[in-house]
Amino acid sequence: LTELQLRGVLNYSEQPESLLTTSAATRDTYLDLLKAVAKLREDAEQDYRDRNFAAAAAKLENSPLTTQNADLLFLFAQCQIGLGDNVRAAELIEKILDEFPAFEGRTRVRLTYGLVLEDAGKYERAIAEYRKLIEEAPDSVEAQTARTRIQQLDQLTR
Repeated sequence: LTELQLRGVLNYSEQPESLLTTSAATRDTYLDLLKAVAKLREDAEQDYRDRNFAAAAAKLENSPLTTQNADLLFLFAQCQIGLGDNVRAAELIEKILDEFPAFEGRTRVRLTYGLVLEDAGKYERAIAEYRKLIEEAPDSVEAQTARTRIQQLDQLTR
């Protein structure tokens, strides 16, 4: 369960150790919830891989689990990008960055946000996001990409 929580599967404060002292019904409910999240992710990811962005987005948008899970929200944002709705994608990404500060995929999310901002012609904001990414994870692959994007945008805006 700890790995699932770290991956952003659920945004619950309950620790796996505390499940040992809870009732069997509570544990079963929690485990059923984890299974539901995993099934939703699996189904939506398959639609996304098949480039059926509308089907994936519909599954994610219609589930109350999505808003409680950074991984699902990011997949939903990627579907919006695939559908050409970068405004909605940016809103979802902002929600992830605001509400899930410990999400392990944060550098990927921030890089995607910078690219969405670039696509909207908001170059200064994109550069600011890239700089935040570099500050948060200077040795990451995403930071290397962010440095390249900053250089290219500097040349573009001169």
